[in-house]
Amino acid sequence: MPLDSVDQAIDCLQGFLLAPRRAGRPLGLNRRCRRGGDLTYGQFVHEIAVRRTRRCSLSSLSSLSSLSSLSSLSSLASLSSRATGAALATLAAAWCASGAAGQIAPFTEEAVSRGLVYQMPNWVSSFWGHGIGFVDLDRDADLDLIVLGGASGLVGVFENNGTGHFTNRSLDTGIPTIAGASNFSAADWDADGDFDLVIVAPGAAPRFYRNDGGFAFVDVSLATGVTTLSLTKGMAWGDIDGDGWIDLYITHHAANYPGTLTTRNQLWRNNGNGAFTNIAAALGVDVKAYSLEAVIFDADQDGDLDLYLSNDRGMVNPIFRNRFWRNDGGVMNEIGQQNGTGLGFFSMGVAVGDPNLDGRLDLYCTNTTGGAAPLFGANPLFLRGLDGNYALGQATWGVDHYKPCWVGTFFDANNDGLEDLFVTNEIESPSLYMNQGAPPMVEMGAAANLVTALTPMFAGAVGDVDGDGDMDIVVNPVGGNIVLWVNQTNASNNWVKFRVIGEQHDLDAIGATVTMASGTSTQVRAITIAGNGYLGQNDLDAHFGLGAATSIDEIVLRWPNTGSMRTLTGYGINTRWTLLPPARMGDFNEDGIVTQLDLSALTSRFGMTVQPGLEALDMNGDALLSAADFGPMLAAKLGTVGDLNGDGAVNGADLALVLGAWGESPSAADLNGDGAVNGADLAILLGNWG
Repeated sequence: MPLDSVDQAIDCLQGFLLAPRRAGRPLGLNRRCRRGGDLTYGQFVHEIAVRRTRRCSLSSLSSLSSLSSLSSLSSLASLSSRATGAALATLAAAWCASGAAGQIAPFTEEAVSRGLVYQMPNWVSSFWGHGIGFVDLDRDADLDLIVLGGASGLVGVFENNGTGHFTNRSLDTGIPTIAGASNFSAADWDADGDFDLVIVAPGAAPRFYRNDGGFAFVDVSLATGVTTLSLTKGMAWGDIDGDGWIDLYITHHAANYPGTLTTRNQLWRNNGNGAFTNIAAALGVDVKAYSLEAVIFDADQDGDLDLYLSNDRGMVNPIFRNRFWRNDGGVMNEIGQQNGTGLGFFSMGVAVGDPNLDGRLDLYCTNTTGGAAPLFGANPLFLRGLDGNYALGQATWGVDHYKPCWVGTFFDANNDGLEDLFVTNEIESPSLYMNQGAPPMVEMGAAANLVTALTPMFAGAVGDVDGDGDMDIVVNPVGGNIVLWVNQTNASNNWVKFRVIGEQHDLDAIGATVTMASGTSTQVRAITIAGNGYLGQNDLDAHFGLGAATSIDEIVLRWPNTGSMRTLTGYGINTRWTLLPPARMGDFNEDGIVTQLDLSALTSRFGMTVQPGLEALDMNGDALLSAADFGPMLAAKLGTVGDLNGDGAVNGADLALVLGAWGESPSAADLNGDGAVNGADLAILLGNWG
């Protein structure tokens, strides 16, 4: 019975049977509600559940003592009385009046119409799925896509034109076909400004492809020195040793695959010259287990990067349990047993997020059915406490799941300021747990239209492909074209995104954390490359939903290893901002140094609020370009004050610029930052003549 709206559904509930009837018997609804025949209570409740998404929230359910979840609502299908009809009507009315938290507009599947044509075969040629994910390969501020697993071994590469429509560049890359390619990771390991690729396949050494621009790649595997054969699914990047170069952790699944019988997990230190050295044994992270995924992040927010490892079959032997290495100034201490995360189960993917908004980064692992105590097939949600230990919260939060699943990724699906949870199920459509602001989350995958007949499904990733401020989802299930679900939240809630620039040789600030306060809400995000999910790479931007909030109170950024921090205020909403570390501030023209040209760029914009592209000039982080920024920039400046044209000397050409701008405000010729070009600026110029 198709219903036109939730309003009509509520009307139908209020017009339920006025007489008792036997459970399971069809309901004789009025003519307005019939439209396709009679339906049972169960069918009707299901219809309401599907239709609730545009108007209704589940947050009010928690206030009803006897009906505190969707499953409680569904249980009314077996009752048959006038009281039941009244209860359902009351519940629906309260449900729909409860506000915006937890709503989700249906996604639309648009892969083919947006140019993403890549067919997955009817089999899996690599163990447990193939990689797919988002990465800005050409650094043009939109997300391109990489996908593996096609029957021919073609590495799918698709260029985004900035609107979320794609051009197939797979044949332009120079990357050969790779049979059974299992996963990829993209990172700027050579610090030349673009994302390079690592691709793995079962029983082979990783292949390293340097990005030379224009979607052209060169195989530099031999020069890297990474020759270990492995059965790899997960890879994670981060500067573990604090030397300024990002390192690579590679997992190995010890399944007795030919050629890999002696292989262990590896940590490849980036030597900074294109070569890598395996330091896993020296740091004690070279376990041999059924490892599937790993994530490198600053778990305790102490400034160095920690490592969490997800191991399959962890209940078979204690040595196979999940591992948590805390980085203590370059010494990796395994504390999984002490902090509560070192459980043994069929651990697959790993998600990092803060669903309970306490400012601490939590972990979520995917699992399969069955298994041993204490999980018995549940997906664990490890909630970090003030003491650094983790408590299991999956039952309370309603995300225990109990299905074979792989990806787990936290992201704010509807921009309401709460992190939701996306999970790919192996043998059915994925799940989307919507955060209501308090437990439990509510599973709304079908209501969000995340439905496909294609299975098995392993990998997936999230990112804002069309740049509209909400996060989209891509998966590559077996037996059909890849699937792109485009988010339709759009303008219903506010948002903000931050591209965080790193320090030293790490342009992408891997391991940095971003904390944002807006109103009564404080949210935190970790910047990770790979490892946050399963066989996928997510949008690197720190994305925050804001709900109805119209301003941001404060942004706090922490970079790994150096202790650098910045606090920003006044930055606008519904915008993608680029945020720089202290050492890069003031370098407006991005030539590596702060000169008179940068200083003049600031003085010519006095009185302006910061807009995208001007963030490097906001020295004091108040989102207003003013004389308050002049002093800090002058302190960072190299070269001679007064060299307005950047020719290396203060001379007649600069004098002409000062005189030509006499009396102007603001002006690039305002050499002392007092807001006008006058005699004081002329004196400075003449004092530095020559």
